[in-house]
Amino acid sequence: MVVSGGRGIGEEANYGPLVDTLANLLNGASGASRAIVDAGWVPYSKQVGQTGKTVKPKVYIALGISGATQHMVGMKGSDNIIAINKDAEAPIFSVADLGIVGDVTKVVPALIERGNGALSLRFDGIQESIGYAKQIVPEGGRLGASAVIRLSAKTRPSPQNFPISVRL
Repeated sequence: MVVSGGRGIGEEANYGPLVDTLANLLNGASGASRAIVDAGWVPYSKQVGQTGKTVKPKVYIALGISGATQHMVGMKGSDNIIAINKDAEAPIFSVADLGIVGDVTKVVPALIERGNGALSLRFDGIQESIGYAKQIVPEGGRLGASAVIRLSAKTRPSPQNFPISVRL
């Protein structure tokens, strides 16, 4: 599990409370986009991408990362990619298995608050079927923050037996 942050986390002071806290809660490692490394928010050792580290975890969570090509080169081999970004058109969603369109500074604290060791994203054992719906939670839905969950269109499971659930 790798949780990485980008410019969308807002400011340097948000890296620890958002990225590190979520990574720790999920027993994962933390990473960063080149943009926040270049801005001096985090050290180069955290950089994921073509000029940083290449990672291939079971789950990669991108917080506020738009999805520049150089970054995606370093993480696109991950088994499952979860992206949280307020820009619904961000390129990161083109490689994400699960996308949450919302403000990272509101969505992630809601995840952490509800997490408390019990945070889970469950795909009901049907990894290859992730993808049919564009939206499964309306704005202001179960996440307790303004967010829309979107899935990629890798394959098309039957709509009546949709295989994904988000438990917070």
